[in-house]
Amino acid sequence: KTKRKNIFKSLLALTLALIMVLGVAPLSELAGVDWAGIFAPKAEAAKTYKVGDIVTFGSYPQGEVTNSKLVATLNKVSKKWVSYGYYSGNGKVGSMVQGDWMKYADFTYNGTKYRAVTFSKYRPVWPCNKASALNAEQDRNGYTIKNIYYFKYSPLTWRVLNPSTGLVLCENVIDSQAYSNTMYIYGKTELGDDIYWNDIKHSNYANNYATSSIRKWLNDDFYNTAFTSTQKSNILTSKLDNKACSNLYSEYDSEITYDKVFLPSFSEMQNTSYGFPANTYISTARKTRGTDYAKCQGLGSGTQILRTASDISMFICGSANEGSLNSFSFVSYTSDGVRPAIKISNLGSITNNTATSAPDSSDPVTSNSNSKSDTSRHFPKGYKFEEDSY
Repeated sequence: KTKRKNIFKSLLALTLALIMVLGVAPLSELAGVDWAGIFAPKAEAAKTYKVGDIVTFGSYPQGEVTNSKLVATLNKVSKKWVSYGYYSGNGKVGSMVQGDWMKYADFTYNGTKYRAVTFSKYRPVWPCNKASALNAEQDRNGYTIKNIYYFKYSPLTWRVLNPSTGLVLCENVIDSQAYSNTMYIYGKTELGDDIYWNDIKHSNYANNYATSSIRKWLNDDFYNTAFTSTQKSNILTSKLDNKACSNLYSEYDSEITYDKVFLPSFSEMQNTSYGFPANTYISTARKTRGTDYAKCQGLGSGTQILRTASDISMFICGSANEGSLNSFSFVSYTSDGVRPAIKISNLGSITNNTATSAPDSSDPVTSNSNSKSDTSRHFPKGYKFEEDSY
């Protein structure tokens, strides 16, 4: 009854207010009033972002599920396993072949999306090598063969680099992939060094971004996993300058590409307007860390690969996890991290609730948490900072 009385009082007050307006204002003036606009709900104003702001957009498997009861429950969920198609060989350059020894399965349980990962062989750091614990980072990261690990899909966080163009860079290293899954040796340089190619026809250098494995992975696997159809419609196509890190190495310039998702370049990571220092030294602005999922994929020390070619055919530029830049990252290291970049149209309309699920305080995006269970799993003999930290 009280609720009905309150509603009646509100309607009565509104009616009296309208009567007062109609009684005072001439009808000729009231005819031009936008009554629909007065009573329509107000639209939320577009947000203005600045360089360094964080937005959430899309989602990706990140934090590992460590709750034993939940793991036991997820083990019982029916799964459709898909092969990653990762490479291994016999130890010789050019011997790499795809295999089905590492697989994943995406599924939803109780409204939350998860990715299950299992592997019967370790993923070698160098795709030409044999699959073994000695040649892999997974075992060192605490992930072993013939087990199933679960990772929760969580919102991807992006750092705004250019608000006017919508350019954003993923805040974390979210995966571990090689710049080139394949590599072949053919010919010699003037100095007598081997020349490396990414195709068996020897038509493209191993550090050629336009024909690289990572470019295809970003615009296929990652793009179709991380974004909904609506989010994809808000991602612009970017024209990318893919020249080598110096004019002295123009032989390794890659052609211009037009991509939805891409790696940042060597020069972009030194662009002061993006919030980075104009040097290659250690920098907190470039500092990043890898997710649990990236470590399960075989992430090493946290180096992120850049799209820029270096001075010889087997090298590209990279950024270490502490924020320094280098020009000697190997093109075929599967242990290097991926930190994608995209351009979002109408960036101001993006709110921090556009991902598949909202973050919560219990969501372990990375294994850098201080939880006892996490530390004991990865460091069963105890954690020693001087020995165990990168």
